[in-house]
Amino acid sequence: MLPSEFLCDWNVQRSLPLEHFRSKKNDVQRIQLRIEDGTERTVVAKRFRSLDACQRERGFLGALHRRGAPVPLMHWCAGRWIIMQYVRGPLLLDVLTADGAESHLWVLGEALARIYAGLAGIQRDLILGDMNLRNFIVCRSAGEIYRVDLESVTRGHKEEDVGRICAFYLTYDPPFTECKMRLGRLMFRSLVQKLRLRDGMTRAAALMELTAMEDRRGIEVPEEIRRVVRSW
Repeated sequence: MLPSEFLCDWNVQRSLPLEHFRSKKNDVQRIQLRIEDGTERTVVAKRFRSLDACQRERGFLGALHRRGAPVPLMHWCAGRWIIMQYVRGPLLLDVLTADGAESHLWVLGEALARIYAGLAGIQRDLILGDMNLRNFIVCRSAGEIYRVDLESVTRGHKEEDVGRICAFYLTYDPPFTECKMRLGRLMFRSLVQKLRLRDGMTRAAALMELTAMEDRRGIEVPEEIRRVVRSW
C-alpha cells in the first residue's frame, strides 16, 4: 500500500503492483500508476525498515542526480518512503553472464567515474560500500549503467569498492568458472585503468573480500583462485 500522501500529491486513481525486487533490507516494488488525467506512470516504491537509512539514501540520491551521476530520479519522499524513477533494463549481473559482456565493462567504468565524481562533490573519500552487482541496472535506451542503492555509501577508498565488485562477481552462482575468472580479470584491469587506482591495493581488497565471504556465506575459496587473483 502506497502512502496516502503520495497518492494525493500525485492525483493517483489506481496503483497496480507489478514486481517485487529482491532486497534483504527493504520492501522494493515496481508499481504502475494511473493518474487522474488518464496518463500512466511506472515507478519504483521503496519502503525502508530504517528511517536513518531512508534519510541517508534520500540525501545521496538527490545530491548525485543533481551532479549528473547515473542514479534514478527521486519523484517523492516522506517518512520511510522513497518513490523513484523506474530504470528499465537487465541487472548488470545478468548481462555479465551473456555474450558481449566485455563491452559493458567500459560503460561500468564510466558510470563509476561519474558516481565517484559526484560523491567527491559532497564529501571527500566517499565510496559506495555495497558492490552487489544486482544494484546496477543496464539501461540500454540511455546507453548507461545506473546505480540504484545508495544507503551503504561510506568513507573509504575506491580500491575497496573495485576489489569488492570483482570478488562478488567471481562468487555468484556458479562460482569460479573459467568464464568468470577471465571476465573478472578484465573487469579488474578495466576499472583500475579507468579510475586510476592502485592495483596492489585493489588486489588486496579483492582477496580480503573473498576471505570475508568465506565467513559470511560459508563458502570455500580454493587457494588456486587466490593465486589467480594475486596475478591480476
